[in-house]
Amino acid sequence: MDDKKKQRALNAVETELLEIDFDEEKFESYNRKCQVLINYFSVTTTSNTERAIKYQRRALPTFNGDIIQFNLFFREFLRIVDGDPALRIDEKFFTLKSMLKDEPLRLVANLLETEDNYERAKDILKERYKPNGLIYFNCLVNNKPIRAFIDTGAEITCISKNLFDQLKLQIIKNSIINIRQLDNLTQSLGRVKINLQIGRITRCVEAHVVRNLTTNLLLGLDNSQLFDLSLDLNDNCLKQCDKIVNNVQHSSNQQEYHINQNLNENQRHCIREMINQYGDVFAQSKSDVGYINHQHHRIDLSNEMPIFLKPYRTSPREQKNHR
Repeated sequence: MDDKKKQRALNAVETELLEIDFDEEKFESYNRKCQVLINYFSVTTTSNTERAIKYQRRALPTFNGDIIQFNLFFREFLRIVDGDPALRIDEKFFTLKSMLKDEPLRLVANLLETEDNYERAKDILKERYKPNGLIYFNCLVNNKPIRAFIDTGAEITCISKNLFDQLKLQIIKNSIINIRQLDNLTQSLGRVKINLQIGRITRCVEAHVVRNLTTNLLLGLDNSQLFDLSLDLNDNCLKQCDKIVNNVQHSSNQQEYHINQNLNENQRHCIREMINQYGDVFAQSKSDVGYINHQHHRIDLSNEMPIFLKPYRTSPREQKNHR
């Protein structure tokens, strides 16, 4: 191709590009949103001394509607994204959408990236996917029927000291760890291996023995995935491979307790557990408190100097009256 033909071809391409309807404002909007994730994965900040700090790429968690996984997902989102002061509200909202899949994404996809919609989106997800109360179910531990529950915020599986003694299990050497409960750390007694059967699936899993655990078995996310479990709130049941394992039983009377709203969810959970365990000493209503027929007295104290007497001898009869 000679130079003239090349020039004509270039002119034609240039003319075609100029005729394209280009929305620069819209392009910048999409470019800014895409830049959020790029900046999040690799952030560089430069001080006055031109020292750069590079943060390694961190994998963002994703959520596809599995209720058992929601608490862990949402906790990580609050820690990694929501609590990052360097991100604007619209950037946090866009990042949240990028972490959602399937139904959760459809619920918030049409909301614009505003501050009100950001808070609304978080409320929608919590209302839809956050379990209410404790998710109880029946299972077999070393062929022993027990009642257990799934803690959607726990990353490890734990058993009580009582169940450990009943099954006469052996502690794995050098397996003691620190477990965070509320704002404190508690030390486990060690790790054991158990044969756990949920539905038709049996697995040999490891669990940590906790002395003051109020339930026999707490199934954490580390092992719940081995049993293909999913929680169906519409049918209020626990499913395994789309088959119902058993109906879910939530903790009793959990909505009747008036618990201080300033407490976090873990603190409320511990209070409910304590009330359920020691329910016989808690009043269920005002009429359950009871009363006595003693007279109430009111004593007004003055600022006058108290009466003071020096020690003196008394007769045996007076001593008897003083007693």
